[in-house]
Amino acid sequence: MTIKVPNNEQELAIKHHGGVLLSAGAGAGKTFVLVEHIKYLVEQFLGSNQGCSPSDLEKKIRNEFSGIVLMTFTNKAAGELEVKLHKLISEHEQLGLNQKFINSFKVAAESILITTIHGFCHKLLRSGMIAETSGEFNIIGDYELECKIKKYFNKWVENLIDKPDDIAKVIVWHRFDIEQVLCNIFKSPELRIAWEEIDYEDPSSLVIKNYLTECLKLLGVMDIQNHSFNLSAYIKKENTTWYKLIKIFDEIKKFDFSLDTIKKTNDFFDQYYVKMPTVQQSSDEVVLWCKKLKCYRDFLKKNYEDFIAYFSQADNHFVKWLSYIKDSFDYVSKCYDFDNQRTFADLEYYVYKGLLNEENLKQVSNRYKYFIIDEFQDTSRIQFSIVESIIQKNFARLFAVGDPKQAIYGFRGGELQVFTDCSRQVSSNLKLKNNYRSKAEIINFNNTLFAYLFKKNKEFAGVDDTAVSFFDQVIPPGNLSDSGFVNISNVEIKKTDDNELISDEHLSNIVEAQYILERILHLKLAYPEDKICVLYKKLSPSKYLISKLVDVNIGHSAQMKISQDNDIIYGLFTLFVKVANEQRVTGSYGTIEAYFKLVLECYLKHLNIVIAFDANELAQSFIQNLGLMCAVDAFKKVLFDLGIANSNYKNNFKNIESATREAGNDLEKLCLILEDKEAEKFTMVFQTGESSGNVQIMTGHSSKGLEFDHIILAGIHTNGKIVVDHSFVGKIPGSIKWKSTNEQETPYLSPNKIYERLLNEKIEFSESKRLFYVAFTRAIKSINWVSLSIDGNDFIKSKSSWIQGLRNFESELCDRFNSFNFIQMHENIFVNERHLQNSKVLPPAFYMRDPMGVVKKEICKKEKVGLGLISELSVTRFSSIASCPRKFYLQNICKLDESDLDFEPNKAELIEKDIEVNDELGIISSAKRGSKIHAFISQAINNNFILENVHNDLSSNEIHAIEWSLDMIKTKYPQNIYISEEPIKFSLFGYMLSGVIDLQIFKSTETAKFSIWDFKTGPRKADNEEAYRCQVISYAMAMYNLNRATNDQIACLVIAYVDERELIEFEMNFSEIEAYLFDQWVKLSNLNRINARHCNYCKFNNLCSTSCTP
Repeated sequence: MTIKVPNNEQELAIKHHGGVLLSAGAGAGKTFVLVEHIKYLVEQFLGSNQGCSPSDLEKKIRNEFSGIVLMTFTNKAAGELEVKLHKLISEHEQLGLNQKFINSFKVAAESILITTIHGFCHKLLRSGMIAETSGEFNIIGDYELECKIKKYFNKWVENLIDKPDDIAKVIVWHRFDIEQVLCNIFKSPELRIAWEEIDYEDPSSLVIKNYLTECLKLLGVMDIQNHSFNLSAYIKKENTTWYKLIKIFDEIKKFDFSLDTIKKTNDFFDQYYVKMPTVQQSSDEVVLWCKKLKCYRDFLKKNYEDFIAYFSQADNHFVKWLSYIKDSFDYVSKCYDFDNQRTFADLEYYVYKGLLNEENLKQVSNRYKYFIIDEFQDTSRIQFSIVESIIQKNFARLFAVGDPKQAIYGFRGGELQVFTDCSRQVSSNLKLKNNYRSKAEIINFNNTLFAYLFKKNKEFAGVDDTAVSFFDQVIPPGNLSDSGFVNISNVEIKKTDDNELISDEHLSNIVEAQYILERILHLKLAYPEDKICVLYKKLSPSKYLISKLVDVNIGHSAQMKISQDNDIIYGLFTLFVKVANEQRVTGSYGTIEAYFKLVLECYLKHLNIVIAFDANELAQSFIQNLGLMCAVDAFKKVLFDLGIANSNYKNNFKNIESATREAGNDLEKLCLILEDKEAEKFTMVFQTGESSGNVQIMTGHSSKGLEFDHIILAGIHTNGKIVVDHSFVGKIPGSIKWKSTNEQETPYLSPNKIYERLLNEKIEFSESKRLFYVAFTRAIKSINWVSLSIDGNDFIKSKSSWIQGLRNFESELCDRFNSFNFIQMHENIFVNERHLQNSKVLPPAFYMRDPMGVVKKEICKKEKVGLGLISELSVTRFSSIASCPRKFYLQNICKLDESDLDFEPNKAELIEKDIEVNDELGIISSAKRGSKIHAFISQAINNNFILENVHNDLSSNEIHAIEWSLDMIKTKYPQNIYISEEPIKFSLFGYMLSGVIDLQIFKSTETAKFSIWDFKTGPRKADNEEAYRCQVISYAMAMYNLNRATNDQIACLVIAYVDERELIEFEMNFSEIEAYLFDQWVKLSNLNRINARHCNYCKFNNLCSTSCTP
């Protein structure tokens, strides 16, 4: 084994003490640089602390490196960094390098905080370093947040309903839109802070500065504001329409963005229509100038009504509308902290606000001195503000690593501008250009392709003045072999009469999936050990490919978005809740009984499950258990009774549990919540067939940080759709939709809302280009895609789709494209009828093809077994099931403590409950006394049955009890093997039980039997003895499970009442013990059962429902 040596550019990025922003291209080894940088810091620290004793050195290292935060974007990435760090230490250790350095490196690695930004904020809040904010809180998800916001907002609306104000009525009418607005605000710490800081009641705060200029920048038409067109060279064309248009516009143009200017400019464009000239009629520069004028005219026409409404009503309706929204926000903010619930966005918000306090900031800044941030291109503005505050804008305390070309998480708040701003603050900007991942041909192709694409504006046309800077990646020495390739399949679809009515998009998805399947088969045959990944921007079209892979039985794993109503577990839960609610409302579910049985039968038939009992039994069991436990636990018992295993529980039970928490005991509310959540989707990975990891399907986002031998791009003809912003309030202050009257159907857009829409379209397309780059740079050996045409025309759904960029690249850089001798082209492929079979039919819901982790499982063949709700418990607690199933439920599932209950037994009852009354102190704890006597019996057994030094610790009655016990053991089992007070763990019906056996006895001469003893203090009560019997029988089963006894040995079981001087002895064989314990175990299926004879002695008596079954 050899230690990897960094190249020159990596060494520069490793050996420094901060103040560095590192731009690391794909496959450049940034993770290697991060862990090597930690190693370098350790080396430097040791060099400056020579002569320290080992103990002092360790303390200094812990103190120094506990102030370092290594922060990355996801928990998975944080875990991988930690693994890489410890792997590097292990490699040094295996090579037998300097032990002092290795020990120091280990201590440093243990001391560094490796986390995410949310993990870091969580730690600050929990530790109490943010003084004004409580460290006691629960983390909640988006759904719980929305429920919380809705609750407070509805209270605010109640106070608004009776107001006579017309705007108030409009607000009430659109309360659901405003409600969603507030939810969006509280999901974004930046947006929440902006709403706190802006005074919407002051019209002057809404003045829009340079608004039009910013819009013109985004439209790419700044020239028409900053310059006049030189018409002198075109004087002979003065009578043409385009000449007059350009000339007059230059004379009247104004960009002061006033009501008067907007009206006059609009009137001008009404009078002078922008008719596009051809190049032959004019020139390239005239055509380009007219295109810009047309773009400006279209923008103005589209938003004219919004501009007029804003400038004529801003001081009245618009400001009032905003002030009401602000008032609702202030009300919800005031109520927001009433509970201790926090979202991940809240963690950032409270830390940001807390760091505005100088004392908090000083404490945190002194505690954390150096930040190493990975994936820095995805850092949000507020996240950067938090770090910037802590380092007190001393950027020598920061080492940030990222790749602006891979900034793809804008939807999570990441802002590329943060990377740009930071680049101006740090003292050193470095680059990692070498690509150690991809073959030379792939590197060359990607360099040429993305140098072209990144410069393109929307629809891969024009020039993007704000494009991220691009630098070519370098082919490292030794990676020059010609083994990489690009494969393009040009497929032409000829529509027939049969498929004439099928949408082109549906048809393209079918054909693309077919040719991707054929490409996968070819790659698997040519490179059987290689990894293939099919990448989508959006997963929707992947269902076509997945269906084909399943049909031909190709093993694969696929990332999927599944709606709740496509999940069997969610459907079953909803079904049983509806039945229970119907029973609650009407006293019977007879009206939906047929529906219940039909749906249940369909689900079970799909899972190949046949139940031997009536479905009504299952429904009644669920309904009865709702009196004992929450709906989730009652449903888990249903699944167990049906024999259903659910490996996808993390996804489907997440929403089931959140809905149940929100609804509480209200079944009707739970039904409504479940219906609302049916359309929600969750992500899961579906695996099927052999070698499923060799063919993977995922999104480009999920592929970040991964690499594959072969990449196949899919869905590229339809992935350019722009998501329309329907929100009422945007992120920019003043960005809202508003109405002046309740009768107004279409709301106006404020100027800032218009600007934000343009901005979001720009950002979305720019991020799409970067995701395009991420997808292509996952490839090691090859990149593959299909280019489709329908009836001779290139097919595309939107010109911002990736295929448009590839086609433009091929046509505009034709010579360069054709010079790549590694590009494989498959031309003139025509779709035949077999590819279009069943083309009118959409792929079925995926759960119809695969149950997605929900399967039938084998259960005990004796009878239907109930659900054990406890994963591990003591033998003593398990044995309480024999006394009373209801008591077991209250103690072990509800976790109720008898000592917390208001229960005052009289002295006679205490005697009945094993309390010693002859002690000179009167009544003492039976548990303490029992433990004491057990300890002395065990001590004597281990001391050859000699009881020593007891007269000061034991009463005379206790001494006699112990001596009697010892005599019984010696008399019945002389000269045997004794094991006293041994703690054990063993399995029982798949669950783990633990306990301490008072005494095990194995005969030295006779192997047919063994004995288990259990010592009890206090008087014997036969009516309450079943739990003691269950306890010793359980310990006997442990002997069989632990192979201390064979199945043909007899268990001699003894309950010794030491105060009563009485032995209860009985024998059982293995089969009898197994049958007895199974009978006890199945009592868990009906926790409604009680033991009425036990009630007089039970502290839970007042809690028991009268509906319990004796």
